[in-house]
Amino acid sequence: MSYAFNSNVVLKTVSMLVALSFVVLSLGLPIWQFAQAANVIEFSNTLSDSAPGVGVDHVIEFTTQSGMAAEGTITITLADFGDVASITSADVEVLVNGTDETSNFTLTAAAEELAFEADASFSLAANDTVVITIGEATGGSNQITNPSTTGSFPIQVDVDGVDSGETRVAIVDAVEVTATVDTVFTFTVSGVAAGDVNGDTISGETTATAVSFGALEAGQASTTAQDLSVETNAANGFAVTVQTDGPLQSVPGNTIASFIDGADTETPSAWTNPGGTLGDSNTWGHWGLTTEDGDLGFGTSNYVAITTDPVVVFEHDGPADGSTADIGSTRVGYKIEVSALQPAGEYTTTLTYIATPVF
Repeated sequence: MSYAFNSNVVLKTVSMLVALSFVVLSLGLPIWQFAQAANVIEFSNTLSDSAPGVGVDHVIEFTTQSGMAAEGTITITLADFGDVASITSADVEVLVNGTDETSNFTLTAAAEELAFEADASFSLAANDTVVITIGEATGGSNQITNPSTTGSFPIQVDVDGVDSGETRVAIVDAVEVTATVDTVFTFTVSGVAAGDVNGDTISGETTATAVSFGALEAGQASTTAQDLSVETNAANGFAVTVQTDGPLQSVPGNTIASFIDGADTETPSAWTNPGGTLGDSNTWGHWGLTTEDGDLGFGTSNYVAITTDPVVVFEHDGPADGSTADIGSTRVGYKIEVSALQPAGEYTTTLTYIATPVF
């Protein structure tokens, strides 16, 4: 019964309104019309950071349906945001249809709103797109501060009382992203059977764990080589050094000196024959090393001494792939030569490579 009663009331009210309308028309009185502002089109606001309580840039974009007359005002209301009043003309940029029109507007900043008043020569046409950037992105020094709590907050735009709109932004807690990348470091030594190293022809064969010069003949140098490779994700690269555990020595205790003639030469120098001076065993034979790592200053047939002190033979200052020359791979050479004065015997020593990543 209640439902039927209400329906009758509504029907009667409609009937009365229709009757009144006819009366007004029949009397020739003016028709009542109500003006209503249009909504802006595609209104959005992009924040540079959505975290609570931080200063951010705003990029506000909308398209006006009706346009705006000269000396009209665009008002942006940010009721829930802080430091709005600190914004100056240096902190804003106004683009209209992609053209910078900032100079045609005067900014007035208040506690909750920014008013952009156009000058007498500037107006907006219907369907003009306006992009207003606020903050440091314009080269300014001031930013608007986000609300201190999370949630959804409104931003309104009013185009001279003709067009208006509201959009919202979400303020959310910062999301921490973490990831772990495992350390990669692989160092490989490979033997070389033939070819050359820094311009010298290889005459002795090596493996990953042995360097054999073979039977030496006076006045005839012998050259061997090993290939080194490093694969790593170390941010600052790596270094590879090599050293001996003692002199190249025979069982009776005779030695083959370090390059040049026992001088322990540290600067890459051209290979020279041992001096072969009676009474000076350091000149009876010597051996040294070279490397093709282009960053270490060795050139064609240039060598340094190899001793118990580590010598850098390969290095790089970033990640390496294990194959690219001077980055992930290089060749190290060893050269030896004796004179007729060098005592017979089988000479041995142990080489040790040390590869160190730099993270």
